[in-house]
Amino acid sequence: PGVRQAAQETLTAFAPRVEPAVLAQAVPGSIDNLAHPHPGVRQAAQETLTAFAPRVVDPEVLAPAVPGSIDNLAHEYHGVRRAAQRTLTAFAPRVNPAVLAKQVPRLIAYLAHDDAGVRRAAQETLTAFAPRVEPAVLAQQVPTLVTYLAHDDAGVRRAAQETLTAFAPRVEPAVLAQQVPTLVTYLAHDDAGVRRAAQETL
Repeated sequence: PGVRQAAQETLTAFAPRVEPAVLAQAVPGSIDNLAHPHPGVRQAAQETLTAFAPRVVDPEVLAPAVPGSIDNLAHEYHGVRRAAQRTLTAFAPRVNPAVLAKQVPRLIAYLAHDDAGVRRAAQETLTAFAPRVEPAVLAQQVPTLVTYLAHDDAGVRRAAQETLTAFAPRVEPAVLAQQVPTLVTYLAHDDAGVRRAAQETL
């Protein structure tokens, strides 16, 4: 892993100075390293791809890195998760929205993860994706997010609320209106945190 990690770190350092066409040739190897058993290699590969994002001319070259980066949002090591989140945020303005849209359901599922770091990384990634993904794709996830507002874990409720805030400007008002009856029932919930999340969402 030491050699691979050092190679990735060198590529990251070279990114601002090397021709974009040369960088593009190094993308597939970096994508392969996103699944390396050693977390240091994974993190270094994510950092390389983040550095490459504004420099690689063809976004289609970057797109295959998206699923592996989503995988790494749920990695047990904080450094890997944060590096993956930075990659996905850097990719969001450049990659085809359809590629991003395919990953939205997985990200929504991560909002209910037991690990607060995974939830935070997923929420921040969804916020970066929201302006780029078709509103209909976001609308499909609104009922699940509203369900999360009644979750036992306050962290899940908060992640869902922040994601709904990011989605709201992009989703048709009628979609949000359909959730009002559910939110109203939450106002009488036994858990004060659920009541507060519903009130703030309304």
